Order: sequence, then structure tokens, then C-alpha cells
Amino acid sequence: MNIQTSRLAMILKNYFRDLLGGIKKPGPYLLFDVATILANFFLFDLLTRNFRTIWLDSYFFIFIFFLLSIFLKAFDSTYLNGLHFIRCSGKSSLGSSVNLFVYLMSPVVGGFAIGSGLRVFKVQGVAPPEIGIPLFLTSIVAYPLLFFLCAERRAKNIQINKIKTGPVASFLIRSFSGFGIYMVSLYFLTFVYYNLHKLNIHSISWGLRPLVTITFIMLLFLVYMPARIHYFIDRPDDRGNRAWLIFTVISVSLFALTGRQIL
Repeated sequence: MNIQTSRLAMILKNYFRDLLGGIKKPGPYLLFDVATILANFFLFDLLTRNFRTIWLDSYFFIFIFFLLSIFLKAFDSTYLNGLHFIRCSGKSSLGSSVNLFVYLMSPVVGGFAIGSGLRVFKVQGVAPPEIGIPLFLTSIVAYPLLFFLCAERRAKNIQINKIKTGPVASFLIRSFSGFGIYMVSLYFLTFVYYNLHKLNIHSISWGLRPLVTITFIMLLFLVYMPARIHYFIDRPDDRGNRAWLIFTVISVSLFALTGRQIL
């Protein structure tokens, strides 16, 4: 028992050390996670109420913004260096995670764009081929295709060294692309909030709440990672990166499950 307690204490000590390290040497992932926590804290109820109106109608444009952000990552040398590090340093588990959340989750990311796009084009019922089929194919394929053509193919030292952008241009590229990725993440969180609101956890018996809580944390992790994985690529060897991901998912989950909101 003492051995298990000591091991748990060591794990927690290392975790809080990594969490603090993320603050001492902050990376873009810290801003991403903090912005997610604040959005949950202040806008939970607002996002939930407007999911079926403003957010569902605007996601098609958010998706286009996201695709442009992925395209711009081809000119982000820090991002490309991180991707090169993952591919060439034997980080097979992290590399597999990147493939999972970019390629296998792309139908989820693009799937919402199909429904939102049809609403934008005011198509009712079954979409005619001239709109429905091109929209379906583009929405499903565009994200992984852009990532492969624009980022993966340029994640080589010889290609990265060719990027000659000044500090101002680099800052604008990273800021613009980061905001586009964040907006997609916020949309998926809103989708989870909306369904949690419909579930009405307060009507569930106390015996089932732990199971619902664990399930919700796992679901939130899955919907958070398609966007958050790009910040692992940005700083793949940063232990604070992983620590802040865990902290964000758990804190946002627990807060959302309480049903509290500020606005």
C-alpha cells in the first residue's frame, strides 16, 4: 500500500511540475487551453442556447477558415519542425496519434460542414447532385488532403530551410491559423455542451453519474483532439503540453457537468 501511495505521489508531483513548467515556459498550446477554459467558464450557456441557430449555420464558414489555417501551416517553420521531429525521431506513438486525429477524424470534422453547407445553400430534403455530392466529397477529403500536401510534404529540413518569412509575417501566419483551429475546437465543444444540456445530467441517478462523467470526459477528449493535435505538432517534446491538455479536458468536463454558467 505504501509503495502504491508513493508511486501515486510521484506521478502527481511530476504532473504538477510539468503543469508549472508550461507556465514558466509557455507555448501557444497554453493560450489555446486557457482560451478553451475561459470560453467554457463564461460562454457555456450562451453557446448551448445558440448551437442550433448561429453556430450550426456558421460552421460551414468556420470549416473553410479551418482549411485555410491548415494551408497556412505549410509556411509555419515552427510547426513544420515539430512535424519533422515527430516523423524522424522514432516517436511512433505520437506519430500514430497525429495520423488518427487528422486522417481518421477528418470525416467528423468535415461531416458537420456538409449539414451546415446545405443549410447555407438553403437546400431542403435530399440535396441535388450538383450541390450535395461535390460538397460531400470536398468536406470529407479537403482536410487530410491539405494536411498531406501542404504540411507533411514540406516537413523536411530542405523544405523548411526554404521558408523565408520575416517575424511579422510569421506572427500573422501563426496567429491567423491558430485562431482558425481554435474556432473549430470551440464549435465541437459547443456540440458536446448542447447534447449534455439535452441529456440533463441532474435527472440521472447518483449511481450512474460517475459513469456518465467518465464517458463525458472521454468524449470531450475525442472532440478536443482533432484541433488540439496541431498544438502537439507545434511543441511535441514539451511535457507541459501534455500536462495542460489533461488539465483542460478534466477541468472543462467537471465544470460543464455542474451545469453552471456565467452568461
